[in-house]
Amino acid sequence: MPDDAARASTPGPRKIGARMPMAISDHERAGTRPPAAERGSVRAPRSHNDNSDEPITMPGATLVLRRAVTQRSVGLAAVGTRHQSSPPPYTAVRHRLGRPCLVLINPAIQRDTKKLAELADPANTQEPLCLISFLSSLLPLVTFQTHCKSNLLSILTNITMGRLAGKNAVVTGAAGGIGLETTILFAKEGANVLMADISEPALEKALAKVKQLVPSANVETKKCDVSKEADVQALVESVDPWGGLDIIFNNAGIMHAKDDDAVNTPEEIWDLTQNINVKGVWFGCKHAVLSLRRHKKTKGSIINTASVVALVGAATPQLAYTASKGAVLALTRELAMVHAREGFRFNSLCPAPLNTPLLQDWLGDDQAKRHRREVHFPTGRFGEAVEQAHAVVFLASDEASFVNGHDFVVDGGMTKAYVTPEGPAAAAPQNNASKNSLE
Repeated sequence: MPDDAARASTPGPRKIGARMPMAISDHERAGTRPPAAERGSVRAPRSHNDNSDEPITMPGATLVLRRAVTQRSVGLAAVGTRHQSSPPPYTAVRHRLGRPCLVLINPAIQRDTKKLAELADPANTQEPLCLISFLSSLLPLVTFQTHCKSNLLSILTNITMGRLAGKNAVVTGAAGGIGLETTILFAKEGANVLMADISEPALEKALAKVKQLVPSANVETKKCDVSKEADVQALVESVDPWGGLDIIFNNAGIMHAKDDDAVNTPEEIWDLTQNINVKGVWFGCKHAVLSLRRHKKTKGSIINTASVVALVGAATPQLAYTASKGAVLALTRELAMVHAREGFRFNSLCPAPLNTPLLQDWLGDDQAKRHRREVHFPTGRFGEAVEQAHAVVFLASDEASFVNGHDFVVDGGMTKAYVTPEGPAAAAPQNNASKNSLE
């Protein structure tokens, strides 16, 4: 069998994903340690011709590969990645022997690849940094081996994997709370997102936040009153130029301050709540199915926001809201059965009370009202919107291909609790919308 050096000199293409040959010194073959003067030495630069940039054009991106000029590091490319219209793009690295390997990376994290290029400098590495990659329709990043003084491992861990790359998503109620956090994560995961809400100023503010956190995101906004079918139809059809809808998150909803029990809830508040929370979800599901069929899609994900109040009773009444969320659960289960053979999945998200503007406005400054709810959480705190958004990303992705008709409860254990612990509340994660950067 030929040795590594012979393999390295063999002409012809190498399979993507195959292990790259490593340069092995005489000391390494003999199992001895080289003299100190030789350790960490840097090879002299190649000639200008050998070091010239090599442009490679692939669907969705133009890349510039640069040869590695050091003995103990990998030269990373992605220094010239230009994202074009059709995701997903590719970026690239070069093995230290000069052979390229390709890595599929979401365009939203181009700034992170620049960091990786800096960290691949030999001053930051104790051992060779070798990325062994493969191209796959499902796994865009790669296995890797590294021993670094710097925080390279953490950056690689946090790089987005493009779980929704190439998918087109509509999010209603996107100007804040769960909708905004979901939009941020969808964009970070490579989806094209249309944000919808009834308030244009709030939408513009939310869009600015998404662009700040994910600068290369393909995100647009559209005003929509989900209680009006014409608005919802126009919203979904706005995605037709992108190739049609793949995901819809029917998240818009209200919980009115005058919502009370059967005796005290005004009829107009009941009707308003049902029109937005139930009819809005129905219209979203209806036009999502029509879009998926129109574009001959064989799979799609529809996620509807329900609530844990549809699963458990509460002596602090909000009857119109509770009834509306029970209707969402029933509607979602039935649609999941009706459309299962078409490949369209329907799931309900059931959040517990969250630290969102909707709930906080409803609670106001009533501390007793607040405490009555917080005490039921084993963690001693309300959930955060970003914790729900991560669940939505899973339900939207192909990772949830066998999850259908499910009441997806994300409640910190609240619905399983009897007596909850005493002591300080557990720490809460920070919502992305309150950050200045996702790094």
